[in-house]
Amino acid sequence: MNPFYSFIKYNLRWYHWFYFKSVEFKGESNVLKDAGVLFVVNHQNAFLDAMLVGTPLRKNLFFLVRSDVFKGILKYVLKVFNLIPIYRSQDGYKDGLKRNQKIFEKCTKALNKEKNILIFPEGGSRPIHQITPLKKGFARIAMSYAQAYKKPMYIVPVSINYEHHFQPGHRVWVEYHSAIKIDKQKQSVPALTQELTKVFEENLIHLRPEWELIENAFANEKVPEKGGNAKEAEGGYFNDFKVDKGESKVLNFLFSPYLWLIRMILSVVNDEDFFGSIVYVMGLAIFIGQFFFWLTLGFQFYPFFIIGFVFSALYLIWLKTWKYIDFR
Repeated sequence: MNPFYSFIKYNLRWYHWFYFKSVEFKGESNVLKDAGVLFVVNHQNAFLDAMLVGTPLRKNLFFLVRSDVFKGILKYVLKVFNLIPIYRSQDGYKDGLKRNQKIFEKCTKALNKEKNILIFPEGGSRPIHQITPLKKGFARIAMSYAQAYKKPMYIVPVSINYEHHFQPGHRVWVEYHSAIKIDKQKQSVPALTQELTKVFEENLIHLRPEWELIENAFANEKVPEKGGNAKEAEGGYFNDFKVDKGESKVLNFLFSPYLWLIRMILSVVNDEDFFGSIVYVMGLAIFIGQFFFWLTLGFQFYPFFIIGFVFSALYLIWLKTWKYIDFR
């Protein structure tokens, strides 16, 4: 058991409810507690997807993530969060298949010990309302396990639907679907890939014209006017950081340094996949930081305990007003 991971997981459970308007979890009973489970999840909002899937579960998760983030001291920090690198050809690894084979072997051993592992089969994150073609890595792990061990293992597909990928203060739905028992006699890599594709196609919001709009935005072309989809694409990809001026001037004044900090961090991020997740994580980090700041002062001067409690409550109220932030 990783105590640091567990501490973060349990605190995120309640923090979700401040960042989102509502979070609806469904199908937790489909998660088996006495077997190895490979969670296969659609990937629309960077590491926010992993946080949403992992927090309701009693058992800790191990996450397969892109290897290019494991750099310098960060690689030691990421291991604390149970992150495991997976090597993609687009990240410049010519020997990616060989490296991944070793990773897959570690995954099968962990599954045999009834560990839980999460993988994003699309191989990358894009904030679009549809599933992109699935890679076969998850199916290879499952079939490799079936060849090596007799103890049963399961795949649990998880679908995440965001009302809005970037703006806080919106709704999100997370559903754990029926577990699929892995049987080497009845299944194959292509069959599993097709089966999981069907699950996602039937349970995700699909806006077909959105793909064309996103591709045009990436190509710096003029986005065509196509009603609501065009408006949503613009909201996601043309990302000036604005706040509704009608909100409380007192709250905006108190927390304007935090808003400036978040804005500066977002200004240097050139990968829009991470915008929503960065706002989420920065908000959590700021809340924890200022909470312990006031707590520390409180040991020196008792009234700071009361000030810290009030300030923390105001911060969470301000966090709720982030639903008026618009990336346009």
